[in-house]
Amino acid sequence: MFRLFLFFLFFNLAQSLMAQEYKNYLSLTTHQGEVQNIRFSPKGDMLASASFDNTAIIWEMPSGKLIHTLRGHSDDVLEVSFSPDSKFVATASSDGSVKVWDLSNGKLKATFYNKPFYHRNGDIYKSVAFVSFSADGKYLYFGGKSAYLMKAKINNSKENAKEIYNANSTFDDFKAITGGCLSQDGKLLFMSVGKSIQLISLQNEKVIKTINYPNALLNDVIAAPQSNLLTYWAENGNVLLWNYLKGEMVQNLKVTTGGKENYSAISYSKNNELLVTGGFQNEAKIWDWKSGELITTLKGHTRIVRACKFSPSQNIIATASYDHTIKLWREKQKNTTSISTKPQLTDHQVLTSAKKRYCCCL
Repeated sequence: MFRLFLFFLFFNLAQSLMAQEYKNYLSLTTHQGEVQNIRFSPKGDMLASASFDNTAIIWEMPSGKLIHTLRGHSDDVLEVSFSPDSKFVATASSDGSVKVWDLSNGKLKATFYNKPFYHRNGDIYKSVAFVSFSADGKYLYFGGKSAYLMKAKINNSKENAKEIYNANSTFDDFKAITGGCLSQDGKLLFMSVGKSIQLISLQNEKVIKTINYPNALLNDVIAAPQSNLLTYWAENGNVLLWNYLKGEMVQNLKVTTGGKENYSAISYSKNNELLVTGGFQNEAKIWDWKSGELITTLKGHTRIVRACKFSPSQNIIATASYDHTIKLWREKQKNTTSISTKPQLTDHQVLTSAKKRYCCCL
């Protein structure tokens, strides 16, 4: 009886471990520069990527087929964001502009500009680090190095974006906006600014709360599927989970050894049980965030993984790296068949398929 118990114990453990392994099934090698950010559409049927080659690309999921290459920025593209209905995508760039693109044809719909900050050292700060659509899809919110939070009305491209908040109180303590997102209900906007997270009400466009983290600068912030949970990345290598309603720390994950380059975009799985992080050498890591346990490591990139995202609808993870590639991962199944595949050419772009294809489908 005891042997039978041990058998089922180890069998269940083995099955559990197998279910936590992910396999790279496709590599997208289109970008000619470092890939800075990626984002899935709300339904998970598209993926957008932003690169230092001044372009953004829209991909079909899970096939990886190229849909649109978006050209128009004069400098690095740092961020991409889908509208709630997936009809549009917004791109944010170091050139100080935010562009809105119609996904039905890939054409430019509107361009808006960040308010520049003229530093006394002669530099002009205008780079845009984040962009988000409002919950109703009618407005854009964006900000970046100039520390101004901007708002633009999408259907009126002739009207300039307006400043609704200045993240700097004094010139001597100048802080840039490094990340931002909306709450799940669309009523709040969260921004990482210096060593703090600022919560802004979109009803009166004022700061209602500040979460301070004195140990390091913060680089990114996301709203978890739980509406009261914020997750943000610190330059000391920690990823912090904070309940902003209760005002308490929920979890602190030591993801990297720290340093300015050790940051990444972070993402939750669709069931809210796992968290994926990058920023550690050439790897991405998957965590059970509630227990703080490292589940598995995704290896295959040759340079730092700058962004990683779980699909909101499928069992897919996308990772983006400074090695110019995007890799798509899905859960490894027990039964696989080894076959050889040939590279596919789509719109003069190369999609490199992995050597194994799974028998089961997503």
